[in-house]
Amino acid sequence: MDSYNQNRAASIEAAIENNILIQAIIMMLDLYGEFEGTVMELLNKLKFYTPEGCDVSRDFMWPKNPTALSKAIRRIAPQLRHIKIECNLNHKTNKGRMVIIKRNE
Repeated sequence: MDSYNQNRAASIEAAIENNILIQAIIMMLDLYGEFEGTVMELLNKLKFYTPEGCDVSRDFMWPKNPTALSKAIRRIAPQLRHIKIECNLNHKTNKGRMVIIKRNE
C-alpha cells in the first residue's frame, strides 16, 4: 500500500508540474492569497499568471471561455486539494457563476 501511495503522489506532482492552469492558479494565489469572483473574471485574471513563454491563445489545454474553465476547475480539483488549494464553484448569479479559490492552511 505504501508503494501505491507513493506512485499516486508522484503522478499528482507530475500533473501539477505539467498543467499550465494549475501553475497560473498557484502564481495568482502566491500574490493575492485568494480569489473570489465570477469564472469570467478568473479567466481574465489568470491570463496574466501563465508560465513564462506560454501563449494561451495557442495552447489547446488553456480554457477559451468560462464554461471550459469551470469544467477544467472541476477536473483539476483533486490535484489542487493535494497541494492544499480549495476551489468552490458556487451558485449562478446574474453576473455569472461565482468561484472562490483559496489556500487551505
